[in-house]
Amino acid sequence: MSLSRASARTGAARTSTVNLLATNGYVLVATRLGGQPLYYTRLEGTDSCEVCGLTPGMPDTHPGVMAHRRRRSVVVASHLKRPVGWVELAEGTTLTVEADLQVRHLPSTP
Repeated sequence: MSLSRASARTGAARTSTVNLLATNGYVLVATRLGGQPLYYTRLEGTDSCEVCGLTPGMPDTHPGVMAHRRRRSVVVASHLKRPVGWVELAEGTTLTVEADLQVRHLPSTP
């Protein structure tokens, strides 16, 4: 049963909004149901990290610099203040991210 049908069946004045995210450590799945936006972006390497105290001018021999430059990830978020550079998932779409960081959009099924 779809979210909109379930909301209507219970007498809700409007359709609920749900963003779901799950992972098993190898695959990440995120689904957007309803009007609340859900975004993702790819991050590849960085030469600065406020948390680790790394700055762009630090030499490669400094602990952590090379690990930060090799880092690759996919980040999923909602409620962004500045969505520039992020990809918005269409309503009803499921995002899958494999261990090799391949991203796929799966359309909703009726």
